[in-house]
Amino acid sequence: MSYNKAKRPKVEGGEGVGGDDTTMADILAEMQEMKSKLSRMDEMQNQIDSMKGKLLQMDDLKKKISKRDDYINSKMSEIDELVSKCQHLEGKCGKLEKRIKLLVKDWKYSAPDIPDSYWEDQDFNQQYIDDMKDFLEEIKDETCYLRNEERNTGINLGHQKYGYADDNEHTVLLYDEILLPHWKELVNALKLYDNVNNDTWSLNISDVQLPSSVTDLLLPALKGKRISRVYMENNEFPSPKKGIEFAVQLINGNGTMNQFEWSNNQINNLEDARLLVYAILKHPLIRHVQLDNCFGAGTNSYSVLKTLIVGVRRYHYVELANNNISTGGCTAIPDYIASNPPLRRLNLANNNLNDEDAILISRALKHNNNLQVIKLKDNDITGIGRNILLKAIYDNTSLNSVSDCNHTCNIEGFDYYYFVANVDCRNRTNRRSKVYNMLSLRNREGSNVHHLNLEWGDDDSLILVPHVLECVQKTGACVYEHRQEDDEEVAPLSVMYEILRSWKMPALFERQKVS
Repeated sequence: MSYNKAKRPKVEGGEGVGGDDTTMADILAEMQEMKSKLSRMDEMQNQIDSMKGKLLQMDDLKKKISKRDDYINSKMSEIDELVSKCQHLEGKCGKLEKRIKLLVKDWKYSAPDIPDSYWEDQDFNQQYIDDMKDFLEEIKDETCYLRNEERNTGINLGHQKYGYADDNEHTVLLYDEILLPHWKELVNALKLYDNVNNDTWSLNISDVQLPSSVTDLLLPALKGKRISRVYMENNEFPSPKKGIEFAVQLINGNGTMNQFEWSNNQINNLEDARLLVYAILKHPLIRHVQLDNCFGAGTNSYSVLKTLIVGVRRYHYVELANNNISTGGCTAIPDYIASNPPLRRLNLANNNLNDEDAILISRALKHNNNLQVIKLKDNDITGIGRNILLKAIYDNTSLNSVSDCNHTCNIEGFDYYYFVANVDCRNRTNRRSKVYNMLSLRNREGSNVHHLNLEWGDDDSLILVPHVLECVQKTGACVYEHRQEDDEEVAPLSVMYEILRSWKMPALFERQKVS
């Protein structure tokens, strides 16, 4: 039996595709490969199109860069032109500076002298005439200092320079048109003054009448002159409002100011007071504020005080003496003290504070260790308030009560022994002085051990014997060495002898053996 071998079908035109032996599978594989190549060609075409787009973007960037280069070149040309102009102006300034120096060198005080007869014809007494002559001499001296660039501390005009102790001796020097040339000489010197060292200086004007014709001259010349301290006392302005406006412009025009003192210059209403206080509050550097004897009957001075201190913790000195301050039971002042701000001096003398205020202030002082002086002289505080205040700085009920007192603040205005006055600036020294004073007073009575037993109990007091003796030695060595002849402190050895003699020494030794 024979079988015929099946023949593989041939594809016409097989030579062009794969030869006579090419099968259908081979043809399909080749077609698939061609499709893959066509797909890659499409991808490459897309990449080429993308690169053409980027080339177009690069052409746009080149155009923008070219425009920017043209702009920069034009600006550089302008800068070169400006530099040339600046150099030209610097040359002119140098020439002007030389001319000014020559003018300053040849400058002479040109305001005319005023003869005594001028003031005598106006019925002024000899004391006033002498004060006016001194004042004019001050203006001349200050002008010459400024012209010669010898300004060191500040400008001082009026009686403040001579330091009158009694306010009743202050006589305001009235303005007269004949004084205007002297004021102009001072103002011109201020304008020319070149503070090459950038030193700060003060402005003190006291007991002088300052009309608008003078303040309008002074303000532009004083602006930006690095004034650190302004002291104005007992001046006369066209009106209180004008005076406040002058003060506010001085504050706003000098960013270096840290002290502002405005004494015996009347503020007649709350609006003016707030205008001044807000200027002080806005100034970032003012640490010393003095507004003594300023607020009239129409001004709520306590409201002004609260506005000044509530929430403000930067002041070192606040002085508000003789301002008719009444708290009405409000606790703003003691609350401020108890918050322990950096305040070192608080002057509330010659006001209307009472015993209730004294009690609140006494409690507040227990929480304060920064305040060094509080002035409460000539208030409505009786002996009751005085004693309560003194308890805040010296409570001799026990050693613990003495230790817990305020050892920093000196309460001025009351009579008491110096050892409780916190006269030393060091907290530890004041505390030692008070503790040793109490030990000395008890030593004279021979009652130190008795009081210690009462405070801590018989058993507990024995444990504290070494600590008490150490306290006597440390506090006594410091205090007794610097005592005065009439002081009540006794020698440390006497206190130690009394304690060792009076305490139950056998019991102490027995306790040591047991332990």
